[in-house]
Amino acid sequence: MSWLAISVQDGVATRLVAGMVAWAVTMGLHEGGHAWAAWWLGDPTAYNMGKRTINPVRHVDWNSPASVINSVVLPAVTSIAFGIPMGMASVPVSPSYFRHPLRDHALVALAGPLGDFVAAVGAFLLMLALWPLLRGNEGAGVELASHIIVVTYIAAIVYGLFNLVPIPPLDGSNILY
Repeated sequence: MSWLAISVQDGVATRLVAGMVAWAVTMGLHEGGHAWAAWWLGDPTAYNMGKRTINPVRHVDWNSPASVINSVVLPAVTSIAFGIPMGMASVPVSPSYFRHPLRDHALVALAGPLGDFVAAVGAFLLMLALWPLLRGNEGAGVELASHIIVVTYIAAIVYGLFNLVPIPPLDGSNILY
């Protein structure tokens, strides 16, 4: 069966599932990191909107087509096309609540990439723990689990490093500022 000239036999379903799981983990930890850091530093904005969580579903504004496209459609399409999900999400932050606005805003910006690196370390440790079980076993479930872990590891590192680039609107620009 072919859909948009992509064959199911090419592992499209595996890439889609692995990419969306990787996206959910990295986006949840990244945006949740921003929200938690902002809350700890005195900004209740994300908390009041229910976004102080690592649940990725809470970070999508389901009433905004742009948010749904950037946070759901784009990661799904790039997972199929490239094997690694790419997308965007955001957490509202009001630096006026911070005691030290420049420093605290930089810390909130840094919390997102740190969440990505936590996801990468978690995926790496999970792969180490499961390696004896996965090695030598064959089957769709083992292949999918391995693929999810590897894609999560790679995506988390890519997101973390990419977000540290000091170009607006990436987190690196707020850290550098």
